[in-house]
Amino acid sequence: MDIRDIIAKFKEFPPKFPRDAISEAIRQKDKIIPELLAIINDPPNLFQKCEQQPEYMGHIYALFLLAQFRVMGTFPLIIAIFGEPSEHSLTLLGDEFVIEDVPRILASVYEGDLSSLRCIIENPSANEYVREAMLKVLLILAIHEKIQREGIVTYLSFLIREKLERTPSILWCGIAKICAELAAGELLEDIRGAFAEDLVDPLYITVEDVEQEIVRGWDRNLKRIATNPHYQLVKDVVREMEWWACFQKSEPQNLAPNFSVPKKFTGKRDQIQSDPHQKTPLKIGRNEPCPCGSGKKYKKCCGKPTLRANLTNSESSLLPKQPATLPVFHECPQCHLPTRGDELNLLCPQCLRQLNLETQAQEGNRLPANTRQSTLFDGNTYTKPRPES
Repeated sequence: MDIRDIIAKFKEFPPKFPRDAISEAIRQKDKIIPELLAIINDPPNLFQKCEQQPEYMGHIYALFLLAQFRVMGTFPLIIAIFGEPSEHSLTLLGDEFVIEDVPRILASVYEGDLSSLRCIIENPSANEYVREAMLKVLLILAIHEKIQREGIVTYLSFLIREKLERTPSILWCGIAKICAELAAGELLEDIRGAFAEDLVDPLYITVEDVEQEIVRGWDRNLKRIATNPHYQLVKDVVREMEWWACFQKSEPQNLAPNFSVPKKFTGKRDQIQSDPHQKTPLKIGRNEPCPCGSGKKYKKCCGKPTLRANLTNSESSLLPKQPATLPVFHECPQCHLPTRGDELNLLCPQCLRQLNLETQAQEGNRLPANTRQSTLFDGNTYTKPRPES
């Protein structure tokens, strides 16, 4: 198979994963790299091509292959895609791909200059999901020791205390999460303040989660998150893509891309009309697909929380107060990590969640859908779980 045949395969929307074309691309790495770079080096033309051919996937294959090959010069080309209007980049790549895969791809081709990354993070007009994705790159680089943890903590301090606009957004959720995973205890009070101002969506992460991660410390957190597939560099395109929902055999359905630009987190109560004939509310997992059909996770769509900003005084009085000091912790009897509470037999939230999943599986109930099934490839089709790296 020559280079033209491989690129032609990448331009199709195949019913099955083009393993042969990917394998040939890897075998002919030196010859195909210029062709892959050509696919992504002109964002305006790429946007136009994807508008004319909604099923086009060439740029997706190109990004993964360039990341696996660690090709120098790829990093600024990807950043240039996000230099266009943010909504264009989300439409081009799909919001789940941007959130979960772009950070890993960027970290894989990192060349030592973070200035362009910081420009997107600090740009208030950029899409909040894109900004959060760029922030996640920093954590992945720290996990793989390409940049120092202390430098990220210093930069987060600058963002929190000086640079960022004080409005609710997914970016603030990402900052709270990365501070927790980096065990940035020096920023704990700042994060508590962000929660008090309703800048962080508590369905994304809670202040208790942040406190627990900080108490564990960076060394213990690193051991846990270093094996997380969402924080791994790209090493094997076949393993990365062949399990995606669009490549699985299933009943006939519409496999055309189902792009949707995520709604902004405003910190305000969502108005969701309930079914008058429904006697009890449906129980929907936070990470399951939203039943409204948007393709997003329930927690990021109709499952938005009722926040303090819109509560009455009587309702606000029922909310738990922010603790002045760290809460009491004990060792989880299952994973032996610190968890909140002074009851010695109380499982931590992660172990309790796993126990609930195992119980559901034994009872034959449907497990929560895997969140990696990109909205780019029919987000409502869930099949095999993401393989461990």
